[in-house]
Amino acid sequence: MAGFSITDTLVRVQHECEVFQRRNAMADPNKVWPTGLTEAESEEIHRNLIQGTQIFGMIAVLAHLLAYIYSPWLK
Repeated sequence: MAGFSITDTLVRVQHECEVFQRRNAMADPNKVWPTGLTEAESEEIHRNLIQGTQIFGMIAVLAHLLAYIYSPWLK
């Protein structure tokens, strides 16, 4: 590349990221960097993630119980 070094490119990228963060922070103070979600939105996603993990765990326990009943592997 003519005249561009990796250091120059990294400095430009870092500067553009800082400018982007400042613009977005000023646009809506309720948004949290780096996700751009509000606290309420992130809490909703977290709540759904926890609930999904609990449901997955219950299904896994049920599947292991049924597999044990069908062919006891611990005897």
